[in-house]
Amino acid sequence: MAPAARMPLSRVQQYTLLALLTLTALPHLLNVEIRVSLLFLLLAGYRFVAVGRGRLLPGKLILFLLTMGALGNVLLLYPILFGKDAGVALLVSMLALKLMEMRVKRDVHILVFIGYFMLVTQFLYREDTWLVVYALMMVIALTATLIESNRFHPSSHPLGALKVSSWMLAQSLPLMIMLFIFFPRFSSPLWNLVDQTHSAVTGVTGNISPGSISRLSRSSAVAFRVDFTQQIPPPSQRYWRGPVFSSSDGKNWEADEADELPAGVIQGLNPPIIYSVTLEPTPGRWLYALELPVEIPADAQ
Repeated sequence: MAPAARMPLSRVQQYTLLALLTLTALPHLLNVEIRVSLLFLLLAGYRFVAVGRGRLLPGKLILFLLTMGALGNVLLLYPILFGKDAGVALLVSMLALKLMEMRVKRDVHILVFIGYFMLVTQFLYREDTWLVVYALMMVIALTATLIESNRFHPSSHPLGALKVSSWMLAQSLPLMIMLFIFFPRFSSPLWNLVDQTHSAVTGVTGNISPGSISRLSRSSAVAFRVDFTQQIPPPSQRYWRGPVFSSSDGKNWEADEADELPAGVIQGLNPPIIYSVTLEPTPGRWLYALELPVEIPADAQ
């Protein structure tokens, strides 16, 4: 390790890094399980107290035990260590542990790049405008910290590093805009991560339990495609009907089966609307139609 990389961090540098990385991880504390959030807050809070008190910093054995405990905590919450939730939980836990061994300038480089990665992973959950602004502000602050740590002598003007960092980000804006305009959009992410939080997705299944839905995420995936043989009907006649949830045990609502529906007289439209429906893979067992269809394919089930 180079001599400059072994230089100890000042109290101001430690407090600055702790504050920035805590703010960087803050949005993720709402995405991960409460046990992971509490672990991060506990370790980060302890590290704040330990600044300037070297005897309070844990040794290698304690760090090893903390690492095993944090890994075990993630494995208990996510037995199959795969997906964005498990990955983010592990990232938050490892960031908290890295804060515990922050001592020299080399650790600044590692922690800042972990902070960058932490900011990127927040967009796996949401893409709100406030989050974009928040992430840009944190990128400027983290980059300024990285610039300041590479100076042999601390700057007499603390805002100087922020100005340099802001100018560097401004220089990258043309490339960002060009990529935003010309980079192709995909209907699904390249990483194809699976959401393991068991949150509900808008759609139709065999039953619904309103009391058990903790989070509802909207899916923009195609549900089905329709080809009309004749002219497309007006919007007022394009209301697609599926199953009706009419049976309840007080909590769960279930859809009636076709043979349980009461018989009735069906009066067809004149002229009739003829169309074909191509369903995408779905957990349900229903055909979707305009109002109530008069005829269905003979092999439909």
